[in-house]
Amino acid sequence: MSWLFRYLAVALVLLAGYSLMSYLQHRFDNADLGKAAEAVRLARPLPDSSETVELLLAARYHVEASEIEWQTEIASKWTGQVLVIPQITGQKTDFRWTVDVSRQVVSPASPQAKGLGRSTSPNH
Repeated sequence: MSWLFRYLAVALVLLAGYSLMSYLQHRFDNADLGKAAEAVRLARPLPDSSETVELLLAARYHVEASEIEWQTEIASKWTGQVLVIPQITGQKTDFRWTVDVSRQVVSPASPQAKGLGRSTSPNH
C-alpha cells in the first residue's frame, strides 16, 4: 500500500511541475507578444525620421493612433519570431511585420509594410 502512495505522490509532483511550466510559458509568451507589438508601434521605418509606424498608419488611414489595434501571434517559438498585424476598424490593411523578440529587430513581412512612409495614401 505504501508503494501506491509513493506513485501517487510522484504523479502529483509531476502534475504540479507541468502546471507550473505551462503557466510560466503562457506568461512569457504574453510578455513577448506585448513587447513585439510595442516594438512595431515605435519602429521608425524611414531613416532620420521621427514618425513611427503607428503615426504613419494613423495618417494613412485618417484615424487616431489610439484607434489602431495590434494583433500579435507567435510565428515561431523556436526562433522567437512574432507576427504583428495592425487592425483598424472598418479598414482592410495588408501590413505585416515580424519581430525577433530576443534581438528586438522589426522586419517588414509584407510589401505594404516595406513601402510604409513612401506614400501616405491608402490607395497606393
